[in-house]
Amino acid sequence: MKILIAPNILYAKESAAYYLTRSLLDIFKESGDTVAVSADKANGFRNASLYPCTPLKAPLFNFNADNRSYEEYLYSIGASSRKYLEADTASLIETIRHFKPDWVLAIDRTAAMIAARAEGVRCGVFVNSAMYRNAYFPSKCLRSVNEILSGMQYEQVFDMKTLLNKCDVRFLFSPASVHPFPDSASTYRLKAMTSSPSTSRHQSRITIALHHLNDSAGSIYRLLNEAFKGAPYQVYAGFHNAHILTEDNMHYIELSRKDMLDDAMAVIHDGSEYYYHECTARAIPQLIIASHEYPRLFFAQAARRSGIGDYIFEEDLDVSTLYEAFRKMIGDDTCLERCLAVQKESERLPDLHAIRRILETR
Repeated sequence: MKILIAPNILYAKESAAYYLTRSLLDIFKESGDTVAVSADKANGFRNASLYPCTPLKAPLFNFNADNRSYEEYLYSIGASSRKYLEADTASLIETIRHFKPDWVLAIDRTAAMIAARAEGVRCGVFVNSAMYRNAYFPSKCLRSVNEILSGMQYEQVFDMKTLLNKCDVRFLFSPASVHPFPDSASTYRLKAMTSSPSTSRHQSRITIALHHLNDSAGSIYRLLNEAFKGAPYQVYAGFHNAHILTEDNMHYIELSRKDMLDDAMAVIHDGSEYYYHECTARAIPQLIIASHEYPRLFFAQAARRSGIGDYIFEEDLDVSTLYEAFRKMIGDDTCLERCLAVQKESERLPDLHAIRRILETR
């Protein structure tokens, strides 16, 4: 097969879309497929032809946006502006005509769904329940999307889930107990965003991943050192603009390392969809530093509701709240028991390799 992957990666090597794309490339390479990726070359993707992507530019004077809905989130990062959508759709149509894929796989890339439809190519999309929430959003968030659709003689949409539902197949992750989603004949539930996550052995180490935290790198260093430096376990932390260094038990590392979660007894992250599903598949308790925005709040609330972790809001984050929430979580035996129970549910789901079979048989 020939497959075009079109992810929306906000920061090179630091997002769920990046990790998922990297996993998909490994799987398709094993099967001998021909793969292309539309992404910035800074992500360093291998085993694929690289095609350009249109850079995002956030709108000016949008500081008070709630971003609780998927639609407003896309608007706030510049992914639904007319200029961006026109350029990205045209670029992806050109890529499809040159590469001639059998499938387009869209990851948070609205233009990929439109371009695939325009060229008559089957499209698969990755979804989560937060995309389908009935949250309020200003009408301006979909105005440009509908202008593009109207210009191509396609019907208008009132929300993004309508556009997502028009794709040929939808993929989502984790068991329904921690990630509920309406069943559908064209929806497939998978284990996690890596090919074969294994249960953690829960060694004396924790992983911290904070690439969306709204704070400076220096402030995050000070926060983590004051909370965990000298603790009786190793701490592996990564975040945007972090410098690689080791101080006592504190190890500051690149977020893109494949072994970030290996053998961790707990993970602290900022509501990343990637880490949420990976912790679920590996039975690792997770403490989420949440905002009130998509998708961070959704996964934070899901972790608390299902008993596989807890969360604190970013505005309440300081040394005492962070350490106390972490201490409380790892000291709660029921949290680990619930993680292990959900991990058993995850084992009954197909792993990411199933995507290859699904695409081939549809």
